[in-house]
Amino acid sequence: MRYMTVTFYRRPGGQIDEQVGTSKRLKPADLQTCNMILDYKERKVEKCVVEGVRVDTDFDRMSEYYRKIYPVLVAQLEREWGGDHQSPPLPITDTGQVQGQSSGDAERPRPQTDTP
Repeated sequence: MRYMTVTFYRRPGGQIDEQVGTSKRLKPADLQTCNMILDYKERKVEKCVVEGVRVDTDFDRMSEYYRKIYPVLVAQLEREWGGDHQSPPLPITDTGQVQGQSSGDAERPRPQTDTP
């Protein structure tokens, strides 16, 4: 996978959820509906829009932010595209969860991936 896509959804109660996915290539719908698109091959931010406002940010800042939330996914994208940031090995428990993750983190939806 080359791209990390993030789409924000506002629930009726006002809570904002995010849907994270990866993709080999961008589709026109991705450019229209995703709030954030990171290109791990070119190491650039393709799109970053929060609540309708374009946010001026850089790839490293956004990648580091999402590394804290989705460490396994970001490490996989970095490995695949030869990122210069070397993530430390993650301590994985017997249940396959990242050690030290709070129960709230475990309830986050898993990232969705495109299938070719």
